[in-house]
Amino acid sequence: MTGSAPEFREQDAQQAWTQYFLQVDSLSSALTARQRRDIRLEITAHLLESYVLRSEESESERLRVAIERLGSPAEFVPGWVEDRLLHDAAPGSGVRSLLQLLKLNARRGATHLLASLALGFGYLLAFYFFFVAALKPVFPDNVGLISTGDGFTALGYIDTPEMVDLLGYWIMPLGFIISFSLIVFLDRMLQRFSRA
Repeated sequence: MTGSAPEFREQDAQQAWTQYFLQVDSLSSALTARQRRDIRLEITAHLLESYVLRSEESESERLRVAIERLGSPAEFVPGWVEDRLLHDAAPGSGVRSLLQLLKLNARRGATHLLASLALGFGYLLAFYFFFVAALKPVFPDNVGLISTGDGFTALGYIDTPEMVDLLGYWIMPLGFIISFSLIVFLDRMLQRFSRA
């Protein structure tokens, strides 16, 4: 879908419109269909507003000027995509938006790649704490901060004889609090980092 194009009589104008929206579609591919449609509609409105103001010129010239005033999609669409992904990556939102935002940051270079890996690891750690806390009632004797007789200590599920659960059911509130705190911290860091 290339936006609601006006009826162009000039082939050059039609081709310029199509090429412009192919770039928009390519740059916004990380978004949902609804978000891509919203971006296309917003861009279409801007282009048509500039287009109709110059009624004395040819269609190709009017569209060229409208595109020039708005700018290349590469100049502004990535920012719009990132804003929508950031909005959707707020606490409690879907994992898909979060992964898309991390992937978008990783494409920016080595620094962003390392930061995205660190943030991704942090989210995995938050999920792990939540998972351990949620499994404690299901496997009360085997899940927690477990110490074995040979000095080995681990957080998670352990099934060996002679083990001691160091925290007992305290692992549940601690796990949930650590998980929630990590997610809030990581979301704030991701928003700051994405805007940099």
